[in-house]
Amino acid sequence: MRDMILVLSLDAGFANNVARLLRSERVYCKLVPRDVTLEQVQRENPSGLILAGGVTSRGERGRECDALDKRLLRGDLPVLALGSAARTLCDVEGGAQRGEVIEKRAVAVTYTDNPLFVGIETGERWLEHSHDLALPQGYEPVAEAEGLAVGFVHAEKPVYGLQFQVEKNDPDGIAMLLNFALNICKCAAWWEEGAFVERAKEELQRAIGDGKAICAVSGGLDSTVCALLAEKAVADKVHCVLVDTGLLREGEPEWVAEQLTEQGLQVSRVDARAATAKALAGVVGAAHKCDVAQRVIAQALEAEAQRIAGVTVLLRGTNYSDVVQAACEGNEGYGDPPQTKLTVVEPLRDLFRGEVYRVGELLGLPGQLLHRQPFPGGGLAMRVFGEATPERLRTLRAAEALFEAEIEEAGLARKLWKYYATLAQMPEGETAGQVVLLRAVQQSEMTANPARLPYDLLERVVERIQKEVTGITRVMYDVTSAVHMRNEL
Repeated sequence: MRDMILVLSLDAGFANNVARLLRSERVYCKLVPRDVTLEQVQRENPSGLILAGGVTSRGERGRECDALDKRLLRGDLPVLALGSAARTLCDVEGGAQRGEVIEKRAVAVTYTDNPLFVGIETGERWLEHSHDLALPQGYEPVAEAEGLAVGFVHAEKPVYGLQFQVEKNDPDGIAMLLNFALNICKCAAWWEEGAFVERAKEELQRAIGDGKAICAVSGGLDSTVCALLAEKAVADKVHCVLVDTGLLREGEPEWVAEQLTEQGLQVSRVDARAATAKALAGVVGAAHKCDVAQRVIAQALEAEAQRIAGVTVLLRGTNYSDVVQAACEGNEGYGDPPQTKLTVVEPLRDLFRGEVYRVGELLGLPGQLLHRQPFPGGGLAMRVFGEATPERLRTLRAAEALFEAEIEEAGLARKLWKYYATLAQMPEGETAGQVVLLRAVQQSEMTANPARLPYDLLERVVERIQKEVTGITRVMYDVTSAVHMRNEL
């Protein structure tokens, strides 16, 4: 694929932002890890490469230098190094860093006449961390601030370095990205949801061929969009499978099956509650519980594939946001398919979560499915601290259903990213017993901030849980801020 930009992630948060900005401007891009090799890049056949760095110390830049395949800078591929990656570029090309630094302030930046700055005039930029650089041989300054070269380019090759990042709500920064992608790399702007749907349908038709596919569904946005996209591509060749592990919310298996059937999908429900309960016995760690749940689901899908003659493909709803967020935590293998004899196809893997939502809109998905809350892969087992026994799951399911009902009755459901309950066991003493922890959060980039729920609503929820759910000694509202959204259950 030639009309594509690769974004090399030296800082996951900034790389994610660059990718989102480019895609919002219809430029297709993919994120790659910092240790990507020249051979791997060549196989992707991109139009250009962006090195997305953040704000790092000299020690971290040393690690960036060690990881970066220096051959990427010495060919004909256009390269744009941003933030700390510009200083890494300077280091690996033989330059040096002198003592003077501009830190954490807005300064006037002037630009030379260069294709990277078409349509951009002298103006202020926030410089988080910019050094006085002795540029490598063959490089010359193209942007200056207070006498420092905050931007530079190779005299003969399209290799650029900018000692600042492109921020959100940054028209000049976005213009630089587009000048690089469209004018310097000659990349066509083709990316949009309609184009994705047509390409995905063609790929699904090729992958499934004369066989059949099963699609794992849970009622969440990703799996639902995946199933609907497959149905549009191959019609009755796709069979949706809802595995009831006993870890779903109150009435959810029945509701999901009904909703998907109304969308014209073939849906089979597989009862795996007993197998899940047996596999979870004695398991207390969150990661272990998630692995157990996913293993039970995978086994159920394999069995269902054998039951339906001709199944050769397993469809999964993994999206790009899952992969990127996992990379932020150093878990690069997140989203890898379970071991299976079937061919695994993940048609949404190139889409950020917001793009999945827009594809769902384009496919005509109704609001009650479009606006479903995100739900952990390990289901309610992840929201039980300690062993997730069938009894404790029933208690949590009842408490969460009451909380959800009050949130929806108050008209707050669409204003919150997530709202749910967790169950903990208090140690021995006057407060010994089971405690329900209520949680409602609003999304802010990569953090989850507690919502300020009306006090009378919380009072009603507490009263109802204490009255209607047996075995609960305390009900609490959790107002802890999560540093990273993947910390949210």
